[in-house]
Amino acid sequence: MEYSPTQPIVIEPPRWWRIKLAQAVRQPSVIIGVLIVIGLALRLWFIAINQIDPRFSAADDGDYYVRALRFAVTSEYVDNSWLVRPPGHIFFFAAMLRIGLWFGDPAIGIALIRAVQVILSLALIPLGYDLARRLFDQRTGLIFAAILAVWMPMVELPALILSEPLFFTMLVIHAWLLVRWRDDRRLRWLIGAGVTLAFAALARSPGLDGAAFAVLFIAISPWRAADQR
Repeated sequence: MEYSPTQPIVIEPPRWWRIKLAQAVRQPSVIIGVLIVIGLALRLWFIAINQIDPRFSAADDGDYYVRALRFAVTSEYVDNSWLVRPPGHIFFFAAMLRIGLWFGDPAIGIALIRAVQVILSLALIPLGYDLARRLFDQRTGLIFAAILAVWMPMVELPALILSEPLFFTMLVIHAWLLVRWRDDRRLRWLIGAGVTLAFAALARSPGLDGAAFAVLFIAISPWRAADQR
């Protein structure tokens, strides 16, 4: 059939499901959900190929395991110096190892430690998005969420029996709660920020330094709010 200039060109409108799909893909909640799934897959993959066992390690993870196992079995905590080895993560490890011992195998406790750390690591993805979104904009929030999901140190961290996973998680939650308080001035957010900073300090002593930054943030927040008005 020859084309006639007078013949109208009929453009088929896109189907409704394509429109809905395109709209859904652009939703931040969908993107965050996809990042969580990808992050979970990467973390499980790394744990599956990871051959590090703290029971046979002479590094820090071996020291933490010995301290936690001693506390789980005897309720005795040996502390050489509080500022060098804060007890928070040891208590967490000991609680998981105690559950493993109930089932007759401390390796179950190690698996539980990693499982909890994976859950905490994945929870940081939406929290990190909201934190960066509130501080900057939505695009920055999505970039930060992607970093938390797929950056290799973040993928590796939950598999390690170290103080860093608990410390980093509490520090990010602390920052998010401070920003939530800045935005709506509810006391519960400020109390939560103090509690999470305390947990961070119990995991690693540098968390104590965060108190100075928190006080400074609280002090300058009213001035910034006044400027924005």
